[in-house]
Amino acid sequence: MRFSLKCLWVCTALVVSGSAHAFFDAQALVGKRSYTLKNNGTSSTIGATEVKLAAHLSPIPLVPIAVGAGLSTLSFENKGERENYQAMTGGLELLAWIPTPISITPYARLNYILFGALKGDVKDSPTSSLTWKISGLHMAIGVRYSLIPLVSLLAEYDLGSSDTFKADSVTVNGVTVADKSSMDMTGSSNAILIGAEIGL
Repeated sequence: MRFSLKCLWVCTALVVSGSAHAFFDAQALVGKRSYTLKNNGTSSTIGATEVKLAAHLSPIPLVPIAVGAGLSTLSFENKGERENYQAMTGGLELLAWIPTPISITPYARLNYILFGALKGDVKDSPTSSLTWKISGLHMAIGVRYSLIPLVSLLAEYDLGSSDTFKADSVTVNGVTVADKSSMDMTGSSNAILIGAEIGL
């Protein structure tokens, strides 16, 4: 009986340690995001290149959960009247993973955008610009492949289903528009990101 219990403890320790998360991690990811934006009953799609940086703490040993923060920058493609659209978002993150005895670990990421801004110009109108505040919740699933201890490759699919873009500043032909609500947008997006993680 004692032998069986010892074997159980050893096997459990091997499974957990085989994909153990570092106490602290730093991540960098890059990929393509596709947005569907809606405004006053009309919708349009636009793509963006995303660069994401994130860091997390896993404060409780052997518990597969980490908390942290993420920061993303987005460069949008020029499409239609949109030109030079750039965005930055930052938020809190919750990371959870499934311990496995192999080098591949599935994980899930929850990101709540606390602050964000999107700024762009109107094509062929150098004195017209728009700025929005961004908020929303993103969920992602991914896999982590450990190359060597504490260094891993990441691949994930990210989904944002209810982003809001509240108009903050609207200037048309050099004149600031007082009623900005007509420029408010809602959006959904999805992205495929790849990157790397270093742990301590």
